[in-house]
Amino acid sequence: MANNAPLDGIFLSKDHFSREVEELVLESGLSLLEAIVTKMDEKGLEYERAKKFLTASLVERLELETREFNLLKKDPSLEKKTTISFD
Repeated sequence: MANNAPLDGIFLSKDHFSREVEELVLESGLSLLEAIVTKMDEKGLEYERAKKFLTASLVERLELETREFNLLKKDPSLEKKTTISFD
């Protein structure tokens, strides 16, 4: 599967788009979600297609951020269970 998606005849790589989002977060202080929405709007992309333009690490960071702000339901099956033994 290619790491690029067509955008008005130009291919936009996940790395390039994700880098633009990260730069916007650093420059503007926007949350990751706000920066993604801003970049999607600038490029005329549908929000539903956002994942196609994000690297796996950015998707993970977005999931963490949305959980932190209670925008995404917590999935107990995804929570790491840690047990400490003092034996």
